Amino acid sequence: MNKIVEQYQAEIRKQVESAVSNWYDWNQTEDIRDKEDLSCEWELTDGMWAIAFFTAYYESEYDKGDYYTPPLLSERRSYKVKRVIIYDDETLKEIVDTTEVDIEDKL
Repeated sequence: MNKIVEQYQAEIRKQVESAVSNWYDWNQTEDIRDKEDLSCEWELTDGMWAIAFFTAYYESEYDKGDYYTPPLLSERRSYKVKRVIIYDDETLKEIVDTTEVDIEDKL
C-alpha cells in the first residue's frame, strides 16, 4: 500500500464507513442481499482532498416474529475500497492514485 494512503487510512475508513452506513434504510422488512459501487469525496485534515471508490455490501435477515416474539431484523454491512485518489485542490495535482488499496471491513 502506498505510504500516503497509509497516512490517511483512518480518515478513509471513517468517511467510507459513514457513506456505507447511510447507504441503506435501517427499517427493512424483508431479506435483502445487495451490493453497489459507490464513491465519496472529502477534504483531508491538511487541506488535501480525497476520493474513495468502493463496493458496499448489505445483507439483512428479517424475522416477522409471532404472537410471543417481536419482529427481529439483523443487518450486516461491509465494504471493499478499490481505489483512492488524493490530490491538492489548489493545483489540482494528483498526489497518489492507487488501485491496490487494501482496506476492507465490516461495520
